[in-house]
Amino acid sequence: MGLRASTTFDLNGAAVTVKGMAGWRRAFGDLLPLSTMRFAGGGDQFLTAGVPIARDALWLKPASTTPFHQLRRSV
Repeated sequence: MGLRASTTFDLNGAAVTVKGMAGWRRAFGDLLPLSTMRFAGGGDQFLTAGVPIARDALWLKPASTTPFHQLRRSV
């Protein structure tokens, strides 16, 4: 579940776009990523483990953009 928003405004003659995203992630099932692997050439199996996944997580992403050709230098 999430939300996205953006707006553009003028800042000293440059069009600035401000964007933002927010979301909520809910994990189900096994929260510890494990995988049993083996090299293609053979050999013993080995176990790889990742960082445990949070059951509930808030995700935020702020951003702003301005085309370089619109920036003015003040001297």
